[in-house]
Amino acid sequence: MFVAAIAQKCQGFRRTRQGLRVYPSRLDERIDPRDRPYYWIGGEAPTGVPERGTDIEALAKGVISVTPLPLYLTAYHVLTNLSNWEFPGQSNKKFFSLPAFTVLHA
Repeated sequence: MFVAAIAQKCQGFRRTRQGLRVYPSRLDERIDPRDRPYYWIGGEAPTGVPERGTDIEALAKGVISVTPLPLYLTAYHVLTNLSNWEFPGQSNKKFFSLPAFTVLHA
């Protein structure tokens, strides 16, 4: 029933790219149960820039937006550069794994 009601109001479907969200610049400092401070992004709901071809434009026009998004966001070019970093308490060997292969530096 709910889907049918939405489908009647829908103006169609579009393949879209992810648009730019605009978040109000309000940061609330709070205290967790262990008496440690943490920060919560507060304020009003985010808005967006309705550029042509984006999910924001599609939703503003009453269209269902289909935007394929990857969940795995590792920046491999940066990860490779991190192999040269030394961290406190780290042994002489620097180790990390990439999907296709493993890198081990002495």
